[in-house]
Amino acid sequence: ANVFMAILESQDAAIQGLSKDPVAEMLTSFDKVKEFDKENGTYIAKVDVSIPGIQEGLKDKLYRLLFNKGIEVQDEPKEAYTIFNQIASFRPDDFGVIKNTAYFATEAEMYDEAMKIYQSLANNPKYVEYVQKMKDAEEDEAKKESYSPADVYYNMIRIGKMPITALQEQKDELDSDNADDRKKMEELNLKIKEERKKQFVIIDQARKKYPEDKNFLLETINYYIQMGEPQNAVDMLKKAIELDPSNIVYYWNLGILNQELGKEDEAIAAYEKGLEVDPESFDCLYGLGALHFNKGAKIRDGLSMKVYGNRNSPEMKEVAGHFSKSLPFMEKSFKIKSDDTKLVRILEIIYTDLDRPDDVQRMKDAMKALMGE
Repeated sequence: ANVFMAILESQDAAIQGLSKDPVAEMLTSFDKVKEFDKENGTYIAKVDVSIPGIQEGLKDKLYRLLFNKGIEVQDEPKEAYTIFNQIASFRPDDFGVIKNTAYFATEAEMYDEAMKIYQSLANNPKYVEYVQKMKDAEEDEAKKESYSPADVYYNMIRIGKMPITALQEQKDELDSDNADDRKKMEELNLKIKEERKKQFVIIDQARKKYPEDKNFLLETINYYIQMGEPQNAVDMLKKAIELDPSNIVYYWNLGILNQELGKEDEAIAAYEKGLEVDPESFDCLYGLGALHFNKGAKIRDGLSMKVYGNRNSPEMKEVAGHFSKSLPFMEKSFKIKSDDTKLVRILEIIYTDLDRPDDVQRMKDAMKALMGE
């Protein structure tokens, strides 16, 4: 074992060439030493030392040597991964080393290996104890919150997104007007869908293991939205609101998804609840305004010029009713975001159909200013 340690420590290429894998051979030597460490063994009788003590001493020395080498080559992630993986082979409960091994595997784009390592940590109850000890030892109260055994799932989810991103980038380079490219896009969409399903296995595992962690709930919601499953996303959003009822973004998304499902009353209720939390929420104000505006616009766009020109017709009265409901929310939205040209155009349409010429002109002037005219 000492010979192989000397080979590892040597800077001489000729000496380094004496062993292809001095770490493995050194560890094998340790196993061989154990054969001599027997009760009443002749080796122990000759030397007043403890073989396990020698073994652990050399392992500590090996650890320090390899750790320093790993840090020295951190800009070469594949090499760093190999070194930290060697350390992990004889320090299986050194979770700092294991996390470094997973990190460098990720940097070296060895995603399957990194996932396997992180999954082993997720399944190891000792890792939870390790994180808790680290948290207890942290003196800075603000930093204590950063210690969580759920971090391995954050890393797995991040890794799971990498092939999806790569496929999406390939898709973005294609021309949708080209027939061959459209076929390739369809193939890529299928691959993206399959990768998302694989990623969801980790997301679902994380959410069930850490139900109070809203990040995993959000990942679940995003998955259902991306997969075109709005009702499942709505169900998850309701759980997210239970965990964090002051998060305005949840109510806004709940409103959008309910609209997508054709549940207008539920959408209105979600937006209104959001405005109870934050009366100045542009997203919820605009969401309510747009919902009522779109209902009126849908009727308006289907009218003949004759009916449209008659403000007293039942149809135009219905349009006016929807636009009147939309108006206060659109006006409040405009006060918050007066540089939104789409919003200016909507207000101009509403004011026109409600016969408010001064406000129509005000919107026209606002549009000219925004367009630099």
